Amino acid sequence: MPLLTWNDYFSVRIKEMDDHHKRFFDLINTLHDAIEHGEARDVLF
Repeated sequence: MPLLTWNDYFSVRIKEMDDHHKRFFDLINTLHDAIEHGEARDVLF
């Protein structure tokens, strides 16, 4: 289950910036999942 879910509330209405923010959400969720499964080192390094 994702820690953060993107929705229009977070949008700044500038596509390039929104795309970067969405990618940041993905990275946070990936790290969160890895931490929960004891695999944070694999994701970070």
